[in-house]
This record gives sequence, C-alpha cells and structure tokens, in this order.
Amino acid sequence: MKALVWHTAASPALSIWYLFVLFVLSLACPLLLRGRPERLPWLAVLGLALYAAPLPAYVYLDHVGRYAVFFVAGALAGAHDGAWSAFIDRRWQVLLGLLLAGCVAIAMFGAGWPPAAMLLPMGLLSMPALHGLVRHAPAAAPLLLRLGRYSFAIYLFNTLCIGLAKGLLLHLASWNGTHFLAFAAALMAAGVLGPIALKRFAVPQGGRLDRLTD
Repeated sequence: MKALVWHTAASPALSIWYLFVLFVLSLACPLLLRGRPERLPWLAVLGLALYAAPLPAYVYLDHVGRYAVFFVAGALAGAHDGAWSAFIDRRWQVLLGLLLAGCVAIAMFGAGWPPAAMLLPMGLLSMPALHGLVRHAPAAAPLLLRLGRYSFAIYLFNTLCIGLAKGLLLHLASWNGTHFLAFAAALMAAGVLGPIALKRFAVPQGGRLDRLTD
C-alpha cells in the first residue's frame, strides 16, 4: 500500500500515473489561473521549471512535473485556437517531417540520450504535427473519432486484453523469431479492439460504470 500511494516509483499500479497527473493538473491550473487566461504564459514557464527540476518520485510528483508543461501547452493552444489552427495549417507538413526525422534519429542513435532531452522537444513537436495531420486527413476522421470515443476504455483495459491474448497465443506458438511480427500485430489488435468490445458489450449502457469509463 505504501508503494501504491507514496513511493510511487515502485507502485504495483504505475500505469495509473496518467489519471493522477491529469487530476492534479486539472485542479491546479484553474486555481492558479483564477479566470485570467493571460497567466497561461507564466504557467508555461512554471511548467518548464518543473520539467527541469529533479522532483522526487513521491505521490507521482515526478510525473506531475514532467508533464505539466504539455498540459499548459495544450491550454495555450486552446486559448488561441484561431492562431493555432492557422499555424498548423501552414506548417504541419514540415513539422510532421521533423517529427518523423526525430523518431528515426532516436531509434538509430538515441540509446544513450537522456530521456528528458528527447521527451520535451518531441512532445511539443508532436502536438502541431499530429493535430495538422488529423485536420488534413478527412478520410481518417471517422475512424479517429471512434477511437477517441473509446480512448479511456482502451487506456484502462489494454494491459488486461494484451495479457489475455498473449497467454492464449503462447499456447499455440513461441513469439520468438519469425512469429514475432504476427504476435505484435495480434497483441496490438487485442489492446485496441478488446477494450472497445468490453466497453460496448460487457458494460451496461448508461450505468455508472459506463459513465466512469467514458
């Protein structure tokens, strides 16, 4: 229990960090803003300072500090929606190219690079690049909207579904060698489609659990 709620670096449920961080930032930002969106740039500076600070891994404090800057960046984009949309409409292709180049560079040479030095630029770059891609890929919009509707259910249940699929598949074959790509595709499908199926067919529609997993 102590690791679960206090020494969270050793938490047996580390994957819930996202929910806790989102909860803390969703409470803290409105309190700090006090209805004054002009304070957002100062919050962005605070987010950068928290990102650079060596925060301890107690009560997910290190995760709060690591991701606060991205939360505030999203708030800034939303507060200046017109300018943001115009910017990504003009530059999204260049930004997407830079993002892909960064991913390739990290895959090829980034084994020894500090994670913090990669997360900040790649995270901030991904926001306009991927937003622009979605805005300019109308054929994919219905699929992305449907996946977005089930994103929280996928977040909650993907590990369960992947583990179940892996256990069943390992009874049929090893996942080494030539089997690996097939295993990877099957586990990816289980991690996405399994939670969607649970949400649609196992959770009573309109009930409390349905609302909690929206």
